[in-house]
Amino acid sequence: AAVAAVLARLPANLDALLLACTHYPALAAVFAQLAPGVRLIDPAVAMARGQWPAGQANLQFWTTGNAQQSVRSAQLAFGLALQDAGEVPLDLGI
Repeated sequence: AAVAAVLARLPANLDALLLACTHYPALAAVFAQLAPGVRLIDPAVAMARGQWPAGQANLQFWTTGNAQQSVRSAQLAFGLALQDAGEVPLDLGI
């Protein structure tokens, strides 16, 4: 229910989800079931294969944490020059 609530707050036209929190890859099957057709990216695997970061056109960054902190972390960890991030609140009422 929590994954569905988070996905419901994201844009409907997602191409991919970056599973960038330590527990998100463990929920990959749930994400895949609730968001069919959306590419799921485990950053650890993608970086090991040399596939991340790929082209940054139309990159939208959403976080369940603090947006400003996440933008800074993305710059430090992935070299991404993000201008902004959206926050997905976790007040899911569950």
